[in-house]
Amino acid sequence: LDPIAGYLSDQGANLMLTVVRSPAWAVPHGKLGDDGTPRNPQDYGDFMRAIATRYKGKVRAYQPWNEPNLAGEVCARRDPDFYVEMVKAGYLAVKSVDPQAIVVLGALASTGINDPQFAMEDTVYLERLYEYQGGIVRHYFDVLASHPYGLANPPDTLWSEGKPGPTDK
Repeated sequence: LDPIAGYLSDQGANLMLTVVRSPAWAVPHGKLGDDGTPRNPQDYGDFMRAIATRYKGKVRAYQPWNEPNLAGEVCARRDPDFYVEMVKAGYLAVKSVDPQAIVVLGALASTGINDPQFAMEDTVYLERLYEYQGGIVRHYFDVLASHPYGLANPPDTLWSEGKPGPTDK
């Protein structure tokens, strides 16, 4: 990653790192496997501090995790409360090293379903993020990311045309 970050920075590119797995020392049982989330949020913060220190001046933005509402990304830990604590630890760590860096809240997958085995629907997950401790999450990111997938709707189809979509059953 060092040569890539250095090259892109030298070319004037704005680089964002999405950190979606924890190092082995931070995950349960000390091994990477189905779930890359850390044992505790501060481990994630410590890792983010190390990354921000290494890439200060080369990386413009950091995204703590991607699609934390999907089983494929976090396995059993589709827990909005835990994710807020991870985001908080990561944000504080990054900003302590590089106050100008941008922290992007991980984009949620627009699934249209609530199924404990697969996903928590994005709007439900986002509501839960903002319900946790009175909405403290809003203090720990600079940009809210989004994945506006079209799912079964082609980009040129209007909703009013009655094509199948994520909420149609």
